[in-house]
Amino acid sequence: MATEAEDGDDYDLYHYDFTTASDWEIFIARLEEVIHQWKLHHKRKLPRLKRGQFAETVWQAQSEKLMFADVEFTMTRHFTKIESVDGAEDTASSGPVIDDDDDEPLTDMMRLEHDYIPVWSSGPYLTAEETQPHVIARWYGLREFVVLAPVQGSIMSESKLKVLLSSLCIAVNNTNCEVPMFVRALELWQKFYIGIYEGRGVRAKFEMIHLHRVPQQCKHLTGLLSLFKSKVGSGAPVEPVAVSARFMYTLQDWTHFEWSQHPPDLDLFHGEVGFEELGKLPFGAVSEPISSLILYTTWPDVMETVVVDSESYTDFEPTQAPLWSLSAKKDSGLSLLLTSYLEEFLNLCMNNKTNKDYLGDLTKDSSSGDYFEPFSQLMESRIPTLSDLLGQYTSPKRQAEGPISYQILMPILCYLFPDAEKTPVSIYRVLFCN
Repeated sequence: MATEAEDGDDYDLYHYDFTTASDWEIFIARLEEVIHQWKLHHKRKLPRLKRGQFAETVWQAQSEKLMFADVEFTMTRHFTKIESVDGAEDTASSGPVIDDDDDEPLTDMMRLEHDYIPVWSSGPYLTAEETQPHVIARWYGLREFVVLAPVQGSIMSESKLKVLLSSLCIAVNNTNCEVPMFVRALELWQKFYIGIYEGRGVRAKFEMIHLHRVPQQCKHLTGLLSLFKSKVGSGAPVEPVAVSARFMYTLQDWTHFEWSQHPPDLDLFHGEVGFEELGKLPFGAVSEPISSLILYTTWPDVMETVVVDSESYTDFEPTQAPLWSLSAKKDSGLSLLLTSYLEEFLNLCMNNKTNKDYLGDLTKDSSSGDYFEPFSQLMESRIPTLSDLLGQYTSPKRQAEGPISYQILMPILCYLFPDAEKTPVSIYRVLFCN
């Protein structure tokens, strides 16, 4: 009897309730909830874009937090904000329900006008999510996609990456979502993304390979075409392939180039840059504002039978490119004179210091004459001219000075009160006095 009781206790101890949802099932349910919240499960067709409109469109993003096995993830939706033909603004999430058989994401990938869109917000301290537009939009030409990424750290395990990708695949099938889904893995600087797309009976996989060195056969078009045709995998011969090529040339050495304007005099007024004359605002940069200049040479939509690019010969000469474009990158730690000047002006406007703090001994003087004597004030005019007041401070006998030097203070006062100067020089002073 004791043995049977012990066996019963062991059975109760190791009993597992399979009706309890696991962390994986909760994570998938959360993915489906976000998809329904963003209304990504509705079938719709994105408005057609005109030529060049995709490169100029405004990108927007919305994010949600998710938890999976005590790890926090961010699910971010990137989409474009475009204008329809009638001028009303329209987003990728709003559109009429259609019964078209075309796969919109795959159609966007095949459009030539979506290739090589410019980057208008990037930098060494920006991640791929912060760069505008997103690198996925530049690589694949997609107008709408979702990225799943960990909040802290990176996904370095292949098994974890497959679990996340499988979770997205299950959520997409359960909700009939036709928006491409991506998972970010490896380090941030590697910009490694694996994704899937399912819709209307078609599944597309977005795969990447990150290599430390480029293989020799992939450094020219001939080797890339051989690799591409081998991946197609159909027994029939492949049709001639249309190629779009772009080459980038970067110029980073600016030491032997002259400025377009004369640099400021650093020795003027004991190192104060940009101060030349009252009434004129400084303008320009202390150092060269451009850190690098990039030239892009592009050959759009060229058949493989027209051009040759191999290890020994190439037709892609920069001077023969049909399309040129330039991009300039500015120095991140640039010091701008006008910006610094206006910031200092705003600080002075919000300063609470008194005139005594600025003028020092100029606000009081025991030998200042009859103006500070009570009997003289009764006999003289109670509203003396500013010329008389400032005249006593122009005497060479005066030695005491405040924080602002005499050479700087007097031109400022004379500029603000032109009647204090007997012979006005500037046009403003002459008109005021007349």
